[in-house]
Amino acid sequence: MIQRAKLRPAIVVSVEPPVVSAPVGAPEWQVSQTVYVAPAYGCDQDGSRAGWNPEFLNRIKMCMYPQYMLDRLPLPGSEFSVVRFDQVQPMARSHKSIIPTDYRLSDEAVSLIHDWMMWVYTGEVQVDSALDIFQTEMKEMLKREKAR
Repeated sequence: MIQRAKLRPAIVVSVEPPVVSAPVGAPEWQVSQTVYVAPAYGCDQDGSRAGWNPEFLNRIKMCMYPQYMLDRLPLPGSEFSVVRFDQVQPMARSHKSIIPTDYRLSDEAVSLIHDWMMWVYTGEVQVDSALDIFQTEMKEMLKREKAR
């Protein structure tokens, strides 16, 4: 079987594992490095993509769903992308499956991704985390807008 897929930006959400030497006679695939990636989908609507519903994007922007995160990737294409944490998948760390960029998440972004992944895995947002603070601020902003 052959699977063909579109080349898609993704965020690596795991640490790079240590290199393991294959025992004599063992195939290389048994010790090949694997990382977990969360794919990102462009939000813009144009002739080549359907885009995302603007109202739904606003809810994603307010961190209402653990599986979706709105991000601005430093790559050409869409202004914003939706990162899908419900589609995290293992990816072989090889030149055939991953094209690395010169971009790296800041320490603050890594911390936020960690908080977000814990939300995905447990269904709970850690109290006083950056994600918790942001969600609280967004809820307060919505209350003020509705009160107008």
